Amino acid sequence: MFETFKYYKRGQGELDTSNFPSILEQGVLHVDTIDSKTFVSLLAFNSWLGLQRNFINKFPVNVSGYVEHLRGDKDLYPVANIYQLLHLLDITCFQIQHESTDKIKSALISAFTIENSLGITSGNSIQYIGCDASVEKFTLGTLPCAKKVRVNGKVLRVDLSMNSLAPDTTAIVLIDDILGGGATVQMLYDIIRKTHPDLDIYLWVQYNEGIHTDEFLSQFKGYYIGDLI
Repeated sequence: MFETFKYYKRGQGELDTSNFPSILEQGVLHVDTIDSKTFVSLLAFNSWLGLQRNFINKFPVNVSGYVEHLRGDKDLYPVANIYQLLHLLDITCFQIQHESTDKIKSALISAFTIENSLGITSGNSIQYIGCDASVEKFTLGTLPCAKKVRVNGKVLRVDLSMNSLAPDTTAIVLIDDILGGGATVQMLYDIIRKTHPDLDIYLWVQYNEGIHTDEFLSQFKGYYIGDLI
């Protein structure tokens, strides 16, 4: 069994650094997600590694799920810059992330994985559409993406050209990284429905915030909403 970070108070308290030598000896660290607590733990481990005279390489860290604070790329200051402090760590993500940086690189998702999650069969009749431009950063190949039109950070509408849709298309899969309340996805859904009322529309996201409604999901032929964050 791999050593990972441990904490006092049965895992709920402050970081217990006593197993740092064991983590170093095993040669890799596995964490489920990088939330604020895990980031502080990684920062402490990174600082400790800098004190080890025989440590000269970057230490591999594998992340199974979601990495927080990568979504501030449109704000005043990208919070993702804080990950540059982990200069002695080599971080690998096993799931997609909203953004890729020099330190945190998103995994890529394939059409096969998406179709398998949705329980649909691959074919030329399926059109994949990104819910915004960020989707192209974690998908294999190119696909049409909607463009969010914002005013003061708020999404007022989404623009999407349907000209590239093949005449024999029978199903559309909307792809995004995170599902919140579903407002922008709903805008995109409504655009498609106006011109293509008979198409099957599916939704695939890697994570969800748990604030969408059952009524929202019921519009889709099928959906995959991933991990709750």
